[in-house]
Amino acid sequence: MSFEVNGQRLRELRVQSALSLRALGERSGVAYDTINKLELGQRPARLSTIRKLADALGVHVVTTFRVDGSTFSSPSSRRRCAGKAQSPLLAE
Repeated sequence: MSFEVNGQRLRELRVQSALSLRALGERSGVAYDTINKLELGQRPARLSTIRKLADALGVHVVTTFRVDGSTFSSPSSRRRCAGKAQSPLLAE
């Protein structure tokens, strides 16, 4: 399952942490070109990728999304999680 990432927020967190794309890639284990594409909004991310980036940046990730009783939902489904906590990396 893929999720849309808030690329602008990802970049802000990376810059606040004083990390280059390569440094975040090394710290997280995610290829720097993948991080670049996420920041530019050119690709969705797997939850495992979001988790790695969040851990490397020291931010929280919501690992389960519930909408209308379904087990998982992603922003790409165009349904919103009303009143649910969101990860700082996920697009709203």
